[in-house]
Amino acid sequence: DIYFVNNRAVRFKNILSNGQLTDSALREDSTIKIETIEGTEEKTFSGLKENSSVEDIKNELPGLEIAVIDSEGNTLNVSDKVGTGCTIQSIQNGKVVDTAKVVVKGDIDGTGTIDVLDMEAIQKSILGIGDKLSGAYKEAASLSGGVDITVLDMEVIQKDILGIEKIN
Repeated sequence: DIYFVNNRAVRFKNILSNGQLTDSALREDSTIKIETIEGTEEKTFSGLKENSSVEDIKNELPGLEIAVIDSEGNTLNVSDKVGTGCTIQSIQNGKVVDTAKVVVKGDIDGTGTIDVLDMEAIQKSILGIGDKLSGAYKEAASLSGGVDITVLDMEVIQKDILGIEKIN
């Protein structure tokens, strides 16, 4: 199927009619991945760049009716920024049929941007101060390729902030 997105023709994969959030629901040229967190049944929607909006997500999932809910349960508007921990809901006939957690690599605090507070969240997790990172937040912090979250993940964020090497 071909649709016009941002004044250009884009070819899309066939979309499942059951509203499931899977890779087949994404644009054909999408860089987004819909995966399941290992050891859980929780789906993630990863590959978004920092400062992405609800509209950016809707453009990635053409043909699906979706709502994006923040970590406090509020429905976001089309222009609102999306961060790690937000939930994408696929809706059919007024009912939620599937969900996925947003993961923005490097955005550990869920603001949708990458900054020193994200480095601090990793540091606190490593030191055991406060909550240990889990779920989508751990996925967002896993930047250096290791199994555990380490100071190497903090270093990746530092390089992004300094403009040395961008994460997304």
